[in-house]
Amino acid sequence: MAAAVLLTRSGREEARAAMIGEIWKSDLLNALVELKRQNEVDLALKVFEYVCEEEWYDTDLALRCDMIQLLGKNKMVALAEVVFSGLLKEGIEPDTRAYAEMLGAYLRADMIEKAMQTYEKMKAAGGRTPNEFTMMILIRNLEKAREKKDGRVREERPC
Repeated sequence: MAAAVLLTRSGREEARAAMIGEIWKSDLLNALVELKRQNEVDLALKVFEYVCEEEWYDTDLALRCDMIQLLGKNKMVALAEVVFSGLLKEGIEPDTRAYAEMLGAYLRADMIEKAMQTYEKMKAAGGRTPNEFTMMILIRNLEKAREKKDGRVREERPC
């Protein structure tokens, strides 16, 4: 009889722990979304690393793409590359969005050659054809890079 009570109590505790874990998981992911919205890169990175180490975490491509986007927006290309390569280490093939976010990161950091190499890798990857979103990122950022280059040339010339 005592064993049955212990099992039942243990089962309730496990259920309670699972429920708390789900709430915790949801709160962590919501916090990460909010930190990204506020452009709190350092805190977002800490939460992201914590989430990735959690037992319940299963590689989430969208979450990784969001982090690549946040890091790229802040020109933290080396960290964006780490997040991107983490997909490959976990056996996940990057999708078109993951490649597009890396393209954007490289282009924002004026790393045109790296962006073009990534674009070629994306095209070579099985079934990864550049979509409208990817092309828009590529074109917009290449235009910005050209404007920066033209602006620098104009600034260097005496009037």
